Amino acid sequence: MLAACAPTTDVVEPAAPAAPSTSPSDAALSPAPTPAGATIRLALVGDGSAAAQQVADGAQQVVGANAVSLDVVAAVADVTAKAQGLILVGPAADALAAAQALEAKVVVVGPAPGEADAVLGSDAELAMLTEAQAVELGRASVETAASLVEGQGGLKPQRTLADVMQPR
Repeated sequence: MLAACAPTTDVVEPAAPAAPSTSPSDAALSPAPTPAGATIRLALVGDGSAAAQQVADGAQQVVGANAVSLDVVAAVADVTAKAQGLILVGPAADALAAAQALEAKVVVVGPAPGEADAVLGSDAELAMLTEAQAVELGRASVETAASLVEGQGGLKPQRTLADVMQPR
């Protein structure tokens, strides 16, 4: 004989929620969008030394925090698009006049014979910088350029390497 089929009273439990992930989310891994703020160009003037490249690397580290976009070019002549700020890294004697003709706020990292809007580390020989000094000069250059472009005060436009390296 067939046994009568009784309705089952088993309760189906919903699936347990997934455990929270300890790995960073995909959003955290994706690059941040380019800020809609000022456009700043960084020109490696002169020989494009390793120290100059380290200054550029330091500058790249703070662009998001300063709401600017940063393009690194090999020379002022390579700046073909309008920029509100221009950072010259290296001996800026010849490049300064060309940079000022672009009608941008000009920050020079290194010696600056002439009138720049700001000069950082004019007492320092770029080839003699440590990596930490070069990176800090790069960071300070972006912060200074952003401040000049936005018309904010607060940052001294003429700072020696020792001034830049002071803890904040």
